[in-house]
Amino acid sequence: MSYFFPKLMKVKKLLIWLLFFLVFISVFTDPAYSELSHNEYFIISYDKSDAKIAQDILQNFSKIVPEINREVGFYDIPVIQLVFTHSQKEFDKYVTLGKLPENSIAMAIPMLSKIILQNPKTLPPHTEFYKVLTHEYLHILLHSIALEVYLPLWFEEGFVQYYAKEWNINREVQFVTDALKGNVLDLQSYSYHYPKVKKKVEIFYLQSYYTFRYLLKRFDKEKYYQFIDHIQAGQNFETSFTKAFGISVQSFLDAARKSISSHSVLAILYSGFGLFWIIIPILLLVSYMGKQRHRRKLEEKWEIEETEYIPHEGI
Repeated sequence: MSYFFPKLMKVKKLLIWLLFFLVFISVFTDPAYSELSHNEYFIISYDKSDAKIAQDILQNFSKIVPEINREVGFYDIPVIQLVFTHSQKEFDKYVTLGKLPENSIAMAIPMLSKIILQNPKTLPPHTEFYKVLTHEYLHILLHSIALEVYLPLWFEEGFVQYYAKEWNINREVQFVTDALKGNVLDLQSYSYHYPKVKKKVEIFYLQSYYTFRYLLKRFDKEKYYQFIDHIQAGQNFETSFTKAFGISVQSFLDAARKSISSHSVLAILYSGFGLFWIIIPILLLVSYMGKQRHRRKLEEKWEIEETEYIPHEGI
């Protein structure tokens, strides 16, 4: 009995994993779309009524992908399946099952090389659709590089935001504002799950971007690509990180977190000096114009006085 018990447990464990996989597949099974289009990068499935917009997405995004690949580095990336949902209700089903934020407009499933897309017709006009699609594509790209390595969320989200070029002045202002308020997270605590509070999720994304950018600024590209080579070879994240950068992940995160304060102060100073150099010329110009106006009035006054003045002749 003692001999068969370990084997029985192994079989039971295997059956549980198999059941989980089948449930996962069934949950994310595509809707019954009859239409398919493809090229060297993607296969897109869609409802017949969405043929025109689906073809446009396939064509336009295929022009963006080579540029992304050049910047990140050329790696073997599988052909990605794009599932173009027809209705908001249909996409919401994926959002619920994937436990995504309610404002999501796309989601990547890296293990299946699949991206679920919300129909742009249901989105606000100002939505940066291709920027979001790039974000999801980069998730799959990164996982295709590190097939056998579990990546901490701060690194993955930082990587994706950085190469998707999502940073802008609004995000910088928000990041600095949060930092000055003391809203800084311990990213190591969120290596395997996202924060549950919405506000913390926003801080997490901003801080992840900053931390990844800090990594690239602190170390040269050669070390960074050595690290990428290590995780591509299947070495775990912590070991690869220490081997390439000569510092532990925790020590690096501590240093990055401390640097946020100095970054915030410098951002305020730079913006202050920038404003100073904009205002000073304006003030000088206003002062100069005021003096010129005063001088013209004075000259006019003198001219009037000269014309009114008639010298008395002697008798």
